[in-house]
Amino acid sequence: MPRLTPQRLVRGTAYILAALMLCHIVLMLNNSKFSNTIPSYLASGSLGSNPVDSVPPDEETSIAGRRRMASIKAIPVELLQRFARPVPQHLPDQFVQSQLPDRPLLTQQLQQPLLLTRTPFNFTPVEDPLPLIYSLQNANATAILDAMLAINAEHEILNAQFYNGPITEVIVVQVHDRIGYLYLLIDSLRRVKDVEDCLLVFSHDVYSSAINALVRSIRFARVLQIFYPYTKQIYFDRFPGNDPRDCPRDAGLYRARQLGCNNAEWPDKYGHYRESKYTQTKHHWLYKMNRLFERSPVLANFTGQFVFLEEDHYVVEDLLHMLRLMVAARKDLSQNVEILTLGTYEKKPDFTRNTAQVVVDKWVSSFHNMGMSFSRAIWDQIKPCLPAFCSFDDYNWDWSLNHILTKCTKRPFQTMVIRISPRVFHIGQCGVHHKNKVCNPALLSSKLDRMLANNIAKLYPDQLMFNAKLKIRARALKPNGGWGDLRDRRLCSSFFNSSESPPSGLPYGM
Repeated sequence: MPRLTPQRLVRGTAYILAALMLCHIVLMLNNSKFSNTIPSYLASGSLGSNPVDSVPPDEETSIAGRRRMASIKAIPVELLQRFARPVPQHLPDQFVQSQLPDRPLLTQQLQQPLLLTRTPFNFTPVEDPLPLIYSLQNANATAILDAMLAINAEHEILNAQFYNGPITEVIVVQVHDRIGYLYLLIDSLRRVKDVEDCLLVFSHDVYSSAINALVRSIRFARVLQIFYPYTKQIYFDRFPGNDPRDCPRDAGLYRARQLGCNNAEWPDKYGHYRESKYTQTKHHWLYKMNRLFERSPVLANFTGQFVFLEEDHYVVEDLLHMLRLMVAARKDLSQNVEILTLGTYEKKPDFTRNTAQVVVDKWVSSFHNMGMSFSRAIWDQIKPCLPAFCSFDDYNWDWSLNHILTKCTKRPFQTMVIRISPRVFHIGQCGVHHKNKVCNPALLSSKLDRMLANNIAKLYPDQLMFNAKLKIRARALKPNGGWGDLRDRRLCSSFFNSSESPPSGLPYGM
């Protein structure tokens, strides 16, 4: 046994301390991913001032640690009633131009992660014939389908008795089931100047008493609801939902043929089979567009701008003001601009300087899919390319649209986009592509409100300022797959091609 000398004792102690220090550093690095991170434009007191390192727009924001979203929160009736106040025939100025509220009640009530309530919603001003149903039986699915089709057939514009003037713009919101996000979007729309001149269209793929109560409680503008009827909520055990006889996603062609599953011969280009939770969004998007532009009698003669939003967006109060400036400026340009983009994924948006800076560039789905706006005339240019939209092997509607706007149209579409001060923000942190993460949309929206209020003098610019082109380095378009199933392609085509019926005996004409 070697002799223990003072030198060896000191050396051994140093080794032990170094090992302990290394373990401590590793633990700190490992725990850093659980620390609170907030996007740069929400971390500072005002947009553009002393931003911290930013995170990608779709990255999850962790506010209270890695809590599991175990509880189901319902929107309180008191919050809904703010949209349901009586509206006189002639609106007073203070109703139209309401100031940004502090919303203490909202912040207190919605601190917890938000999911759709699973109980019938107790909201007396709105009667809904059906409760929210998640575990469906055939009778309930039939009743929900009947209710969807009845609403679609009525084409009823809510609040029409309050607003008799012409519709200036149509704002379209695609809705799934995140009622907390939808509430915040509606609350931001409530404060948009001139929103009472618009028609708000809510397109749903889930029939929910809670969501219906929220939408039908709106009194600050005209409202139209439409429902996508080929939803998983109804077809929960067969196509377009999850048919147990369909192939598992990663089965592979050889095993799928051995299993004899329904769609064995239709994998995508990567060898995977369809997942209905992803394919439904693309179906819903095209169905919604077809109903708006081709099958809506209330919009048949409307030639103005459509603005397209999603349930997890959040808008700035001068949204329509900026849109109208962009429409007017487009007429003076020497180049064609088909799409106006009101939202961007700018990592460091800035409202402290000139908020009227815009650029014109090629439309790219991953940069310009938020807050898009175009007219019926542009839709008429897109329509001939819809077969390519439905055959493109990508489950994302925006990537599929990117494909046809670069490969099918006479020339790539151009967009005018607000450069560093977007009027549409993305606050969605939980949804189809974000799982098992903590989300707090109320906190994010409250921070946005405070930052916008601090820079209120910079809103409503008199004219736009054109900057040089943004140097967008868009990667080569590579389809994401998930759209190889012949049934998906046929269902997609049936929405615009009257000569083609949906697969599996699904009724046409919904």
